[in-house]
Amino acid sequence: MISVLFAVLTALSNGSASVLQRRAAMKVPSGPIAVVQPIFVIELPATLLLAGLVMRARVPRPVWFGVAAVTLGLALGMASAAPVGGADQVHGGAAWIPALVVTGLFEAALIAAALSTRGNARAALLGLAAACGYALTAALMKDAMSRLESHGVLGLLAAWQLYATAAAGVGALFLLQNALQAGSLVAVQPMLTLGDALISITYGVTLFGEHLRAGWWLLPQLIGVGLIATGCVILARSPLASGGQEPASRVK
Repeated sequence: MISVLFAVLTALSNGSASVLQRRAAMKVPSGPIAVVQPIFVIELPATLLLAGLVMRARVPRPVWFGVAAVTLGLALGMASAAPVGGADQVHGGAAWIPALVVTGLFEAALIAAALSTRGNARAALLGLAAACGYALTAALMKDAMSRLESHGVLGLLAAWQLYATAAAGVGALFLLQNALQAGSLVAVQPMLTLGDALISITYGVTLFGEHLRAGWWLLPQLIGVGLIATGCVILARSPLASGGQEPASRVK
């Protein structure tokens, strides 16, 4: 009964997190998706710190290093990229056609490559495919909700983006579950975290007309990405990420 209870609570928590994440992506009318989505990279550090608190386990030093790396990388990347501008919705439905075609081909290539391999390689490829699905979900929802503001509830219900959002979200969740079953969290989490952020930025620039700094600003942006990737690997290797506990320090 306890296992069932915790399973239900986990399902409710995951569902709530997904809803709140997508709501954050749509609630800022003029907020670039290139700003909102990358902020979700702090999900893993926050989860592990909360896990340590709930399980009353000592948070090991590497976890703090990982948290610091992800936080610093996010701050550096966002400050140097400085996403600005962008429209609330994609102008013209035809603009979605090349984006969906490219996304479909990218997803198909990742899944085909994953099916031809095993272990952590498959997990990483499926994790990236799931990240692409989540990024697409956020972009579709942002576009769909703009119809609610401009055309009301009927305009939202008539928008194909609303139903595509549901399909993309379910597909992304399916890919993520398969990724976690195929290999370790160390292989999945960096691809999921960075993939979602980077692909979301791509959607923001190409579909919503958002702007990022270029030129020499690319160097600190790459450094930020490297720090986030390093931090994710460190955190994913932590016993807290797999449900284990670090041995408690002895009281002298």
